[in-house]
Amino acid sequence: VSGYIEGQFYEIKQSGIYENQELIASFKIQDTLRSDAQASLKELREHGLNIQVLSGDKEQSVREIAQKLKLSEQEYLAELSPERKSQVIKSTPHSIMVGDGANDAIALASADVGIAVFGAMDISLRAADVYMNHPGLSSVSELMTISKETMKVIYRNLVLSISYNSVSVFLAYTGHISPLAAAIIMPLSSLTVLISTLIGTKTLRQQWKS
Repeated sequence: VSGYIEGQFYEIKQSGIYENQELIASFKIQDTLRSDAQASLKELREHGLNIQVLSGDKEQSVREIAQKLKLSEQEYLAELSPERKSQVIKSTPHSIMVGDGANDAIALASADVGIAVFGAMDISLRAADVYMNHPGLSSVSELMTISKETMKVIYRNLVLSISYNSVSVFLAYTGHISPLAAAIIMPLSSLTVLISTLIGTKTLRQQWKS
């Protein structure tokens, strides 16, 4: 930000405020950790995820945050441009990007799964695949739990459906059951899948009610 005030040229830069290119005031802006940050990162690691912070902020500020989160030097990168963030994401197989700012939009779009957290800017919302409607990072851990449990149910249902239909077709083909009986039995596979889904998601549904 820059402009003239009563003939004097002022600039606001990352390091401070300048009057006619001379530093007249300095300031330090630093993010504060969310109250659930440490617990959420622990939960994400328990899901088998590798954590890395990608930030456009100054090295010192990012290092201080990383130390509070007990991250190693390999687990954070500072002073990154939006394009550089995107390059890091693209070079990481099976990547998940979590962000909320305009500088995160390119990286969110480049990730296998882009997650915009609560309060994210509009451009980030358009670039992300998922939007969290609750503040904090705990929702990301909940998303991982839901996705894993959902995939378990899908795989189990596929096995049940294929096995059920294969047995029915085999019995009908070998003459052990009539075509009419097979026609009646076949739709019951959908009921089997429904029951399997209800049983498989029972624990999750109870957790969300509580």
